[in-house]
Parts: sequence; C-alpha cells; structure tokens
Amino acid sequence: MKQKLINAAYSVSNIEETIKTQNFDTFSFDYYSKDIGENGVSVYDNMTKIYNNCKRFCDNFDNETKGLVFYGSTGLGKTFLSSAIAKELMDKGKMVIYIRATKLFSINEDYKFGRNTDRSVIDNIYKADLLIIDDLGTEPFNKNNLAFLFDVINERTANNKKIIINTNLQISEITKMYSMRFTSRLYEYFMMYKFYGEDIRIQKLRRS
Repeated sequence: MKQKLINAAYSVSNIEETIKTQNFDTFSFDYYSKDIGENGVSVYDNMTKIYNNCKRFCDNFDNETKGLVFYGSTGLGKTFLSSAIAKELMDKGKMVIYIRATKLFSINEDYKFGRNTDRSVIDNIYKADLLIIDDLGTEPFNKNNLAFLFDVINERTANNKKIIINTNLQISEITKMYSMRFTSRLYEYFMMYKFYGEDIRIQKLRRS
C-alpha cells in the first residue's frame, strides 16, 4: 500500500526526473564559502542552517504550521533544496506538486476562460500535501494573478497544506511587485530563508 502511495505521488509531482539528481544525498556544501561576511555569518554557515531546517521540515511535516520561502539570487540552491524536500516527502507517500509560477498562472487562466475544463489540475494545486511554486516573480504581473495567488495561499494555509515558494527577488522587490500586504502575508504564513553567495553554476564552469 505504501509503495502505491509513493508511486502515485511521483506520477503527479512534475519533478520525477529532477529529484534523481537533486536530493539531500547529492547536495554539496563545497560551493559555499566559509569566509565570514559583513553580517558576521559565512555563506557556508547560512546554508548549513537552511539545509538542517529543511531536513527538520520534512521530519516534522505533519506538525509544521508554516511553509517556506527561499529567496535570493540565482544559482544558490533554492530549487535544489526544494527538490530534495519533495523527494523526501514523496518517499513517505505525500502528494507533492512542483510548478513554475508562469505555468501556475497560465493553468488558472486556461481554466477560468474555458480553454481547459479539466478541474483536476486546479484541485491538485489546492489539495496536494505540498505545493512548490518555483521562480515566483517571473510571471507577467496582473491583478488576476495576484488574486489567485492570495487565494491559493489562504486556502492551503487554512487547510494546513504547506507551500514552498522560490524566488530570485529580494524582499523589497517582492513588496514592489506584489504589495506590502502580500509581503506581510508571507511573513505571517512562512519561514523566510535568504540564500546568498556566488552562483554555483558559474563556480562549476570556472572549475571545469
């Protein structure tokens, strides 16, 4: 029975291939500097803290009351750790939906305007045990998208369904793009983790 749950979780996740290479077992701290920064914390220590909190989030998932927001520049591990969390939870039979922000809003618009009448995709966005929204801030901004985003966050939170949001925006940019009300909602419903350091993709190119 458990294996059936796991197989079902994998089949709807949209991340089945990604998690083969992006998971807790393959995560490397080699690209995070141990030099102390201006804030008194090294990139390595910051990432170690985030990594451990992600593991704890998985271990205590059913009792967690808040989701996670990963924010910061590109290439620092936000999507990687989201994938790692997804695998950990799917291996426990949890239903996880991974979706890019642009796709999330296009699905809603297609359903809203009758271009796609399949309600099951929308239902999964609201009902999955974990919803991962990747690259928030890359979508075209409009009031309909913001209203839908608020609704997803509010409904899922009310039903104790967790969300992870990844964004390359800084907090001030989130506020400017969406609203202070939206930023306030993030602080209320999510644990906020700032990623910083040097783009890992660039480091890998330099080392190759």
